[in-house]
Amino acid sequence: MAVADSNSRRSAELAQQLALPVQLPVHASFKTFIGTQNEAAVGHLLQLNQSEWRADQQFTLLVGPSGTGKSHLLCALCEQAADMGQQSIYLPLSELNQPDAHVVLQGLEHYDLVVLDDIDQVCADRDWAEALFALINRFSDQRQSLLVMSAASGANSLAIALPDLRSRLQLAVTFKLQPLPDDAKVHALQLHAKMRGLELSREVGEFLLLRVERDMQVLMDLLDRLDKASMAQQRRLTVPFVKQVLVL
Repeated sequence: MAVADSNSRRSAELAQQLALPVQLPVHASFKTFIGTQNEAAVGHLLQLNQSEWRADQQFTLLVGPSGTGKSHLLCALCEQAADMGQQSIYLPLSELNQPDAHVVLQGLEHYDLVVLDDIDQVCADRDWAEALFALINRFSDQRQSLLVMSAASGANSLAIALPDLRSRLQLAVTFKLQPLPDDAKVHALQLHAKMRGLELSREVGEFLLLRVERDMQVLMDLLDRLDKASMAQQRRLTVPFVKQVLVL
């Protein structure tokens, strides 16, 4: 009973400390991730929550430019952990880069899985770098939780205020994600549209790639706009309708 009470108090403290307005995307799952060129990274992440804990896989770093699917995979990993009854948390550091925001890293080692998106947005700051370094050390000492991170580039080329942090990041299992070719981007748009109950033809998908920025995050944001407009106006996703909604 004493152990249960202690765990309850710890969970309550963590819940209060980490009451952040962060919500995982509804359709970010492993099933909706397109890209055979990144299958090594996907395979690694899929087995992390399901395999026996290993020290050499405690830290993972996904690297790549915007639109390569880093955030999608990180959110999918958290969803998988939740489905398995594990305690996880996803923190987009690009949204938390404030002078005192690094205090949120305190206590995270008590989670089964911690996911830190866009560490490159904060690690050039000395306070953030020291907080990240301390967090990694606490994970190493505890030897039971997983820490998965993302950045625009690998540890060797990141702007990092603390050399010791760079050394720790170099020890992470690292995967460089490759961007999708255009035909796969159309496929991804069609799959995500289907998950929303929409039908997006190849013609419409190719039209979007010709007329807007081809970054997958931009395309997904536009798909959200089209979804809302389609529901509001009870219209199908045709090229004329897309032109009207996106003012193209």
